[in-house]
Amino acid sequence: MIYVSSACVKADTVIEAVEKLVANGFNNIELSGGTEYYDEVRDDLLELSGRFGLNLLVHNYFPPAKEPFVLNLASLDNRVYDRTVAHLAGAIELSKELGATGFGFHAGFYVDIALNEVGKSVGARALVEKEMAIERFCSGFNSLKSMAGGGFDLYLENNVFSSTTSKAFNGIPPLMLLSSKEYFELKRLIDFKLLLDIGHLKVSCKSLGLNFDEEYDLLLTETEYLHVSDNDGLEDRNETIGSQSEVLERLKGCGIKNKTVTLEVYDGVEELRRVYEMLERIA
Repeated sequence: MIYVSSACVKADTVIEAVEKLVANGFNNIELSGGTEYYDEVRDDLLELSGRFGLNLLVHNYFPPAKEPFVLNLASLDNRVYDRTVAHLAGAIELSKELGATGFGFHAGFYVDIALNEVGKSVGARALVEKEMAIERFCSGFNSLKSMAGGGFDLYLENNVFSSTTSKAFNGIPPLMLLSSKEYFELKRLIDFKLLLDIGHLKVSCKSLGLNFDEEYDLLLTETEYLHVSDNDGLEDRNETIGSQSEVLERLKGCGIKNKTVTLEVYDGVEELRRVYEMLERIA
């Protein structure tokens, strides 16, 4: 099934975003960050979902917190870690209320990122002890998996290692889950499913000097859930997918009909519809 991200349209609240997408013919919507907190979001979503027969997924930093912060399940800062666990637990419960059978969120970071760095380059600073961060991440993940219970899947999304972040950290990644090697290493520690963000992978491969086609082929067989957008390989820009796009070529024949695919194209509703229809044709 093909979804569109609520972040594809500009809106102050997620309800406004959902209403705009529904008005433009989109009924499969992944709820993501980028909107303001308000108390009635759960009730409003349930009402809209029932009224329009929506298929809704919850993703990562949603619903937005009353006191904004950056999710990091690998954080060694107890306050950040505890708030992350509480948020993710709430997102899992909301997902179930909306009828979803899974929830995806980003793998952790080896630094605590500031709010103004989200989606942008990460400024240089000392990294925490990698092994300790991974151990904390795995402990938190296992707790959440136990809380979610059987019949509900937890997906981890690969992070993005941009060219500017690479320069700031002298080529040493401050983020988890960037490559197939890291995926298989983490898979040996915890039982999770992969949310493969193709745009993230394209940028990370460029920064790490990896072959994108080889990494894509290795990871595609491991996932049933994709985030789709394009970029220049240097930064994750959530650009549209053209008819000659490398991303489109990699999607053809990969069996997306049997996968959950979320479009994260931020170039306007008309362009979003064009890409949506293009993916429907190749599914």
